[in-house]
Amino acid sequence: MYIHRKGRYTSTEDKLDIATRRERLRRKVDSFNNKAAQYLEGVLDTTDVTTTRSRVADEILSDDEDDDPFGEPAQDECEIKDEILFLPSTFGEEPCRAAGLTTPLEKEIGLRQGQANDALQQLRQTIGQKSFLYRENLRKAEGKIHQTRAWTTIKIIDDNLTMTRLTYAAARRALISLGAENEAEPIYYRQVTKADMRVGTIILNPNAAGQRNARLAWFWTVDMELDADNSKLMKECKHHRMPSSFSSQC
Repeated sequence: MYIHRKGRYTSTEDKLDIATRRERLRRKVDSFNNKAAQYLEGVLDTTDVTTTRSRVADEILSDDEDDDPFGEPAQDECEIKDEILFLPSTFGEEPCRAAGLTTPLEKEIGLRQGQANDALQQLRQTIGQKSFLYRENLRKAEGKIHQTRAWTTIKIIDDNLTMTRLTYAAARRALISLGAENEAEPIYYRQVTKADMRVGTIILNPNAAGQRNARLAWFWTVDMELDADNSKLMKECKHHRMPSSFSSQC
């Protein structure tokens, strides 16, 4: 996302900053993996880490329709972004249990569930914010200058939505690898697609023609009351833009 926002043509100062960030990230990954290896010796001894690296990257990308969701510039050929972290989910449930690593596996399940829940809540709040900006900023904009400013803000929100969705996809994939979620028949954490994140007339104008049989994305019906109590944007989205039938479902 950082490189994406810099654009295709970066200055020498920007390139130096990106290189510094990459090196800092590499040190953090190496430090984490060195510590994690102390707790995952059993599974590290029996697993091909090179094969695991490509499998993890492919599985996370399989949750997204685009291989390059941010349209990242072609000049970025850094490998650190594809480096794996030594976690139970990287190796899978069966190898970890076979190596007697039940405790680390269960701890990561709890952490991943929290990560997925946070991502879903952030998705709802950000979509609510985007809906609000469409109505209050873009539709009321007068002149090209105000419209351009409104679209720029919405584009930033779109990038945040994409990043949050990828975070959720990574947490969901980890839970599947840990045996806490079923990919074919999800127990709780279903896939979030681009279509689920659209702000359509069902939110902006519930009284528009053709909305009777429309349905909101599945994550709008998860713990909606709690989120509405904690967020003004969620309360705005729920009480003022959603059809009454959807509010009752939530």
